[in-house]
Amino acid sequence: MSTVNVHGLPEQDRRAATPWSAWLFGRPGPASLKFWLTGIAFLALYLAFHKLAESHELDGLGITLWSPDNGLSLALLTEGAMFAPFVFLGAVLIDTFSAGIRHSIYVTVAAEIVLTVCYVGLAAVLRHILKFNLRQFRLADVVVLLIFLPAGAALTSLSYCGVLYLGGALPADKFFAAMRHFWIGDAVGMITIVPLVTSVLALWSTPTWHRSGYTLISCFVFILGTCLAFAAIIGGVETKQYNMFYLLFLPIVWISMREGYAGVAVGLLVVQLGLVAATTYIGSDTGDFHVFQTLMLVLSLTGLLLGAVTSERRIITQRLCEQQLELARMSASVKAGAMGMALAHELSQPLSTVAAYLHAARRL
Repeated sequence: MSTVNVHGLPEQDRRAATPWSAWLFGRPGPASLKFWLTGIAFLALYLAFHKLAESHELDGLGITLWSPDNGLSLALLTEGAMFAPFVFLGAVLIDTFSAGIRHSIYVTVAAEIVLTVCYVGLAAVLRHILKFNLRQFRLADVVVLLIFLPAGAALTSLSYCGVLYLGGALPADKFFAAMRHFWIGDAVGMITIVPLVTSVLALWSTPTWHRSGYTLISCFVFILGTCLAFAAIIGGVETKQYNMFYLLFLPIVWISMREGYAGVAVGLLVVQLGLVAATTYIGSDTGDFHVFQTLMLVLSLTGLLLGAVTSERRIITQRLCEQQLELARMSASVKAGAMGMALAHELSQPLSTVAAYLHAARRL
């Protein structure tokens, strides 16, 4: 059975559809240009994502409540363990030159080695055991991803905080608080970035991607609903009315029903960036942002599942239409063949009779 990506086309047909197939689907080696360009692009994106997520850091430990850079690391390692040096280098550079990190370079290197090994293990389980592929879409893959990533984030948080504790950078009384801090940031970061990478690769491999009027209307309604929800959230934070956050479910449900998995993956990133900007603007404390990130995890799980179901339904509908067209074509061919056989039969009978009379007349 051929796999299907977010646009509903068989994977082998999608690979052959664009001139980017050699770049997108080839397996890079350490000696190839693609390997180094991918690594350099990863480091640039890693730095950019870290700048977006460096607020609400916990006690100078480099632990934030949103870690899209770690999600990007897992997505890259899913493509191959040979990218592990880039993941390790990016993490060490960020921790070394970040002004907020207070622990020593030795603790930094040890913690990032352990964290990189954990991400390599998670990526290996995703790719080789769970058969997850960044360039394909199946509802079962999304369900497995949404179950596996929070569990994997628990492992990475335990490992990272354990190294900091053994290195003397993390007091014992703050160990579990740091684990919770790291877990929610890692889980939200991975659940936000990995589906986004899947959607970007699928759109990039599309030979022609047309924006329809319905798509533009969906985006406009989503942005308008998100802005209104953030306006209500900003007005309710001072009174601890966190239930205002649930207004964000409305635009996420809208974009998931209209645009499917790819649309909701982009929409979740927009909501996350808006949440960071809104809480920074109003000056909310770390406790408030921690609650919002917990709710963001619930929002991501709901939106991605709904978007996956919508996309799978569209794929099934498209296949059903294609099968109906094929059946109609075969039915027309069968009817034409039956008409041809009937016509041949009707013509052959009088011709055979004439031939018999001619033969009899010649004998007479």
